[in-house]
Amino acid sequence: MSDVDEDHATHASDPTGGDEGVEYEVEKITGKHVEDGGIYYEVKWSGYKKKSWQPVEDLVSCTEAIAAYEKKAAAVKT
Repeated sequence: MSDVDEDHATHASDPTGGDEGVEYEVEKITGKHVEDGGIYYEVKWSGYKKKSWQPVEDLVSCTEAIAAYEKKAAAVKT
């Protein structure tokens, strides 16, 4: 699926798995998969080269980026 750029600053938990409680800026959501009933989004972090898969419950402050990704993904399917 295509990448979705997000104009609004959105934040989520640490992309590297450390520094609990620190939030990092999400540049864009680039993918989605469902595993064992859980929804995971592939996140491109602002200022980082590496993307990571994050459970949706860790992305509660990223609703606009997720909505933009889902809208674009739905348009691709039609």
